[in-house]
Amino acid sequence: MKTDLGVVKVGSDNKVEVDVPSKDEDIDHEYDRVLKILAKPRQEEKQKRDASTKQEDYYKSFRTRVVLVWLITNLALIVGILNSNIGISGLSISGAEDRANIYLTVGMLFLLRFCANVVLWSVAGLAAFRFVGAMLYLIFRLFQGE
Repeated sequence: MKTDLGVVKVGSDNKVEVDVPSKDEDIDHEYDRVLKILAKPRQEEKQKRDASTKQEDYYKSFRTRVVLVWLITNLALIVGILNSNIGISGLSISGAEDRANIYLTVGMLFLLRFCANVVLWSVAGLAAFRFVGAMLYLIFRLFQGE
């Protein structure tokens, strides 16, 4: 067996004999040989995916797009409801105080607003929890090398 660093041989009295190049010419020659090998560009091997892998990748990308669209529409819904200027029967309300007065005077609308906020913020919280969990999963998977 021959390697670039030499071969270690164990003698009968447990002494080690190492065959290492020690002349400068031998070391320089070996160094130049390795540099020539490293200078050659590596041939790229084209990997072909089989049909089952392509189908699985398609399903993964479809699920990713569905989740992204779901998150964006939830965000748009929250922004739209929290920034709406629509009052009772479609009357436009200009200020935040007017909006608050109408909601406080009409108890049912206040209750509906409260329930809508609870639902929206719980959906937003669960979506944020799901997003953080997905990112942690990807980070752990990245460092585990899977």
